[in-house]
Amino acid sequence: MDWYNVYAKNGDTAIRFKLNGASQNLQEKHGGGSIWSTKLGNHSSFVLLPKETYYAANPDWYYIGEDGHGQLCLSNAEMRAQLVENLINIINEEPDAEVFMVSQEDSSDYCCNCATCQADVNAYGASGYWLKFVNMVADEVKSSLSNSSLPALSVRADRIKIGMFAYGFTETPPTGGIKANDNVVVYFSPVYSDVYHTLTDKTYNAKYKTIVEGWVATAKNIAVWLYGAPSYRMRLIDNYKMMAENLKILRDNGCFFVNYAGAFSSEGTPFYDLEVYLISHLLWDCDQDVNTLIDRFFANYYKEAAAPMRDYFNSILARCAELDEQYKNDGKLFKIVIPWWGSDSQTLADYQERYTQGYLSELSASLAQATSIVSEMEDGEAKDLLEKRVRVETLAVRFWEIALYNTFIADIDEAVDLWYNDAKELGLTYPTGDNNLETFYSQWKAGNYLFFLQK
Repeated sequence: MDWYNVYAKNGDTAIRFKLNGASQNLQEKHGGGSIWSTKLGNHSSFVLLPKETYYAANPDWYYIGEDGHGQLCLSNAEMRAQLVENLINIINEEPDAEVFMVSQEDSSDYCCNCATCQADVNAYGASGYWLKFVNMVADEVKSSLSNSSLPALSVRADRIKIGMFAYGFTETPPTGGIKANDNVVVYFSPVYSDVYHTLTDKTYNAKYKTIVEGWVATAKNIAVWLYGAPSYRMRLIDNYKMMAENLKILRDNGCFFVNYAGAFSSEGTPFYDLEVYLISHLLWDCDQDVNTLIDRFFANYYKEAAAPMRDYFNSILARCAELDEQYKNDGKLFKIVIPWWGSDSQTLADYQERYTQGYLSELSASLAQATSIVSEMEDGEAKDLLEKRVRVETLAVRFWEIALYNTFIADIDEAVDLWYNDAKELGLTYPTGDNNLETFYSQWKAGNYLFFLQK
């Protein structure tokens, strides 16, 4: 199983947590790594056919949309031949890998608009259009490897699998009866799902319940890319109780690989280390009791400050439960959705409802108690380490106090400076998905405390 975040890119740490995915930078000294290709493990169309290499002589291989980025013209036979040739070269370069992605480009949610491509889109849907192409690529790769004069390639013919994303505009299963070949992997990413409830909850995730069932019926090999709590940056949320439940659902539906993406571009996010700890255990055994794991983490990670830090954590869980009940009483659905795609809360009123002054004061009191306990410890490395572990959890609370209630802060400039300096020291590079720390500092110093909510 894979865990994709900043820590996991350190191979020594990944081995300690028994994480063996493609993103873990596992070297020979670690005993090898994932069966997933490191060169073709993600969005790969333009890795296989870089525009700077092929576009000038073959513009018909590409469809460039209004965003200027583009996708491949999947019905172009010459393009497919070159792609397969390049793919086999990469397969040869990665002798230990078995899964190679042939997938759409990111953030360009469209297909080629030529008549042939659109006919396939109309017949099978966007995902079926891609699946038809990937099936052909997988067939051609297997044939080429089987007939290769190189023993190192021919022996891998039955092991190599070609992957495609079910993500964004391709997340919905295909129509028209098309099925995935046995040597094709469908890599599903439910980016708009509500993580406060199970992935297949018929009320909160009805869409994804249908999608999961559709892909299970379409493909033998299912991999899943999930997003975890740290990827929500400064939001104080609860998706911990659903970690094990969702992994059980995926396991029981035949999923063979999970990439659990955390804060892959930033440290310093709420309970970053807790999620590393939980997911590293649950990916190996999702039948473990999550509360027992959390108790163990707090006792050993926060040591003398464990009690107030657990109070702080419990307050976050209780606030989410309170809002869930409040929403039910109001006839609404309480959801937690990835903020930089399908945000469930983007207005000032929404955030003030979630992060009331009273709630933030309650959190601050627990953190202050933990800070006080640490301050009374004997000086040394243990004290310094624990002080940082507590201080990093203050970043989110202080973030919302500055953003939402800055008029109640006596010296707002000093508060912004202190928050910025701590955030920088503690590795917070992206407080939100698309605004880095320096942007926040300059905007906040200019008095634009809610700039990140503007659309």
